[in-house]
Amino acid sequence: MGSSDSFMNYIQQGGVIAKLVPDLNPNLKHLDPSWDKLYPGLSEYASPFLWGTLGIVYRKDLVKQEVTSWDDLLNPDASLHGKILMVEEKRDVFTPALKLLGYSSNETNYKYIKKAAELLAKQKAFVASYQYFDLTDESELLDGSIWMAMAYNGDALVLKEHHNEIEFVVPKEGTSIWADYMAVLKASTKKIAANAFINYLNRPDIAAKLAQELYYASPNLAAEKLLPQAFLNDPLIYPPKEVVKNSEVVMPLKGRVMGYYNNIYNNIITQ
Repeated sequence: MGSSDSFMNYIQQGGVIAKLVPDLNPNLKHLDPSWDKLYPGLSEYASPFLWGTLGIVYRKDLVKQEVTSWDDLLNPDASLHGKILMVEEKRDVFTPALKLLGYSSNETNYKYIKKAAELLAKQKAFVASYQYFDLTDESELLDGSIWMAMAYNGDALVLKEHHNEIEFVVPKEGTSIWADYMAVLKASTKKIAANAFINYLNRPDIAAKLAQELYYASPNLAAEKLLPQAFLNDPLIYPPKEVVKNSEVVMPLKGRVMGYYNNIYNNIITQ
């Protein structure tokens, strides 16, 4: 199974996933140990295979102003009424508002979370729906029914291949940095095969191909040595130091705080 970093942490703690078998996963040695420092103990259970950023994708031929800030998404021009998509992921949808207000994207203060929710509620009139955009030739961003959306960097770059007016930006206030992980369910009856598959995806040449195909950065240090310099130097794939400095890795939050996020999010989209 695959999942994002903070969620994988939850299910690890919940006893849903099994420990990876070291003898079946010799390619784990290629992974950047920095990720294990962020999520202590998770590397025993799960393997990161891609990482990236959250930002804004938009049609620069339709959106006339320069997009540089989360404010352009949350307090949009009148022309964007009904032309915005917001992600359905509860943690990520709060990131633009939290960062714009100067708070942490891992915020736990109820007062600050409520202020972020007020910004999202104000923006709602401009939002066509809370769902992720299509990545096929029928994408809403390609046919022009949507002009702006929250996006993960690699997905935006996939669409950019199909339309040269697609642009992606990490807002100046900073963003969330995330990683996708692979793990084996404790209930799986094919744990040996699952471990072998994870090891295969961590093989440096395969990890390098995966990164290039999906336009995401690789946590595999040996794979990075096989990637073209142009790929490694692309600031939309490997964010520059100033972007990383203003951003935060997504961290797991306590159940009570997550419950508060969930309730507020549900109230916004059902109003």
